[in-house]
Amino acid sequence: MPAKLISIEEARTRVLTEAAALPSETIALSEALGSVLAEDIIASHNVPPFNNSGMDGYAVRASDTVEATADSPVRLPISDTLPAGHVAAHGLQPGEAIRIMTGAPLPDGADTVVQSELTSEDDGYLVLVEPVKRGKNIRRAGEDIATGDRVLSAGVSLGPAEIGVLASLGHAHLLVQFAQLIAVLLQGFAEQFTLLIVEHAPQATAACAAGTVGLRRAIARGCGRIGVGRIDEGRAEQSGDDDGRHGFGQGAGADFHSGFFGWCFRTCFCVHSLNWHDRRAA
Repeated sequence: MPAKLISIEEARTRVLTEAAALPSETIALSEALGSVLAEDIIASHNVPPFNNSGMDGYAVRASDTVEATADSPVRLPISDTLPAGHVAAHGLQPGEAIRIMTGAPLPDGADTVVQSELTSEDDGYLVLVEPVKRGKNIRRAGEDIATGDRVLSAGVSLGPAEIGVLASLGHAHLLVQFAQLIAVLLQGFAEQFTLLIVEHAPQATAACAAGTVGLRRAIARGCGRIGVGRIDEGRAEQSGDDDGRHGFGQGAGADFHSGFFGWCFRTCFCVHSLNWHDRRAA
């Protein structure tokens, strides 16, 4: 019975059935962009780690502001200034205010932050003309991430957002899946023809070079490492990956029946042969 072409879905299933899981490796967080996590990330601490101010303003006790009106403002002495990254030297006493910046830890005794735009100062005093709701403008410890939360799961691709979250959790190194090295094999004539077109007829480059160049970039975006080689008269030559740092096989001019490069050649040859046979049958 004549052979038939298989669907893309079936071809993908066949390939993935034979694919083996790659080993993992530990890399620095600064090099992890585009990598795939090989482990779950569980939060070891809260983010943010402490109650802090969500606004530039003044830390106060809400109970000290309940009688504030435009006709009878409440005046609270400003006892300290608390920049971001600093901890108050003392707690907030009743009837006082502490000037505080966004992100600074909330002083003990304070339960509210009044944003600067709703206040005024007069000779070292905070002037309030309306009551303040308790808990206003405070970011609670663990509001973003709580201790024990599963933050990221194994298999997640790490983009800029994930890298930022991992940095906030203090992960300097990560266990990720080993980056694949994908081989692209070019037959000599096709490669030479493409180069000829690029050199002598630039206007035709898009038609002839798009396949090779586009394939390389698509693979590189998916795995980060790509080997490039050429098959010519029964021998396979390698040029390493696109940035010239990694080679594969057993050196330039390696016999295509040996090593990783040989495996790639034999695989491509089998796929090509099956496709040719199926087209003849059709």
